[in-house]
Amino acid sequence: MSAKVFISCGQKNSDEISIAGEIKSWLEKQGFMAYVAKETHSFEDTKKSIIFELENSNYYLFIDFKRERICESGNEIKYRGSLFSHQELALASYVGFGNTIFIQEKDVEQNGFLGYILSNPVVFNNKAEVLSLVENEVKEHNWDKNYSRHLIPESICKNGPFIYNDQQGQGQNSEYIWSCRIQNKNTNRDARNVKAILSGIKNPKDNNVKPFIDGKYLKWAGHYMCFEQTIPRLNSRRLDLFSIYDNRLFKIYLHDDSDESRTPVNDGNSGDVYLEYSVYAQDFPVLRFVLKVKLTGNIKTTTAEFISGYKKHTC
Repeated sequence: MSAKVFISCGQKNSDEISIAGEIKSWLEKQGFMAYVAKETHSFEDTKKSIIFELENSNYYLFIDFKRERICESGNEIKYRGSLFSHQELALASYVGFGNTIFIQEKDVEQNGFLGYILSNPVVFNNKAEVLSLVENEVKEHNWDKNYSRHLIPESICKNGPFIYNDQQGQGQNSEYIWSCRIQNKNTNRDARNVKAILSGIKNPKDNNVKPFIDGKYLKWAGHYMCFEQTIPRLNSRRLDLFSIYDNRLFKIYLHDDSDESRTPVNDGNSGDVYLEYSVYAQDFPVLRFVLKVKLTGNIKTTTAEFISGYKKHTC
């Protein structure tokens, strides 16, 4: 999956809209994904689109066009910047980006929080310069189309059968285990204190994914009683997603940190079950992904696959 660039750019008139489109096209030709934030006016629009796109982007590009005059002192004239872009900038600073690019039109006033963030923007005098400045800054900042600031789920595998003891010592179970690899493609830092939970579930007869309030941490594959990991930069660790007993083929179980006897998380009916996972790590965005488990009653044909836009792997 290519690195995604969030383009925060004023779009007051056709010239600015055209510049945003040219930048998006150029980035896509370089192998990036690009999102241009369109001006929205409602709280729900901001929550559903802007914040979502910021959280799911890898790079942030800020382009600030001047607006109306706000002050004049001697020969110096200052202008307000693009209000909507500045609001996005505040949200971006909260979400957290490294290696950002800031480009700003000459004589835009910088006060308070804005002045702190934009300590050294690249300044332009003519809008015709913007695209070439972006091209130069992307190269100067060494933006990489393969970079990610996120953890990424990949490579589902099914293994087994394995013999596991009941957690209360009441016997053994023969299980097949589905796991996936959690990748840290960040080139700058390790992912520390990585923990995962099952956060939602949709049974075959349900209409929506419902919160799974158990909240117990899931086990990392290949490690005894390990529910927290450090994933070094450009490395990965494998997470146990769920298991199925070979004598209970319609029931899904978890390997978690509970010392209680395990109970299934689904209702035990055949059909597609959707499992929503959340993975937390220090100083990383929360990773959320959904798995579709197709329960057939036959371990050979029971499958699991990523959905919701993630790279599709089936096992």
